[in-house]
Amino acid sequence: MTDKQKPYYIIDGKVYARVTRILSIIRDIEYGGNPDPTMMNEAASIGTKVHHLIEADINAGLKPKPSATEAVNSCMQAYSDWKRTRMPVNPKSEVLVWSEKHMVACTIDLIDDEYITDFKTSARLLTRHWLQVNAYSAIYQEWWNNHGNIFTGIPQCRLLRLDKTLAMYEEKVEPFSEERWKTFLDIKEVYIDLLGSELLDGELEIIGGEHGDTSG
Repeated sequence: MTDKQKPYYIIDGKVYARVTRILSIIRDIEYGGNPDPTMMNEAASIGTKVHHLIEADINAGLKPKPSATEAVNSCMQAYSDWKRTRMPVNPKSEVLVWSEKHMVACTIDLIDDEYITDFKTSARLLTRHWLQVNAYSAIYQEWWNNHGNIFTGIPQCRLLRLDKTLAMYEEKVEPFSEERWKTFLDIKEVYIDLLGSELLDGELEIIGGEHGDTSG
């Protein structure tokens, strides 16, 4: 059972912190510590619609229909142009994976034979986005191995930004970075120190026992 509306996942009765929620402490700093809720909600709504349309296209072959929101249409035109020239091999969308070692989980936008891809509808790509996709890659690697398979390669990290006004895409690919993964784990520790008692609304234990294992 998972609950995507909360700052954690519940998987097989265990609590896993969400990667995106952990990194939200950086996002808040980027917005001066006081994000505009109207702007944030609008951006989140556009991003959610775009992700749902892409998931339906990849997993079910449902072609996106025009939206009443021009920003969504712009992003989907950019996605269609990208897919036409960069068609992923054996793609799967919205794949839930988790790390039992670090008690963190994520839903990956796109996995194919070469890449872990995260879609962005932001105005630009940020360091936080690279920390996110590197965390996804590391978690996927552990998850794959724990399910009875030998994963022989580390997926490359890809960010695909879909512009909300210009109907253009920006694609960047980098190798998995152990340094970024360790940075993410450090941020996780800060996040739990600051918000751990509030994280589960008094319902469940703090993630990973005391603080979990943050060794490499």
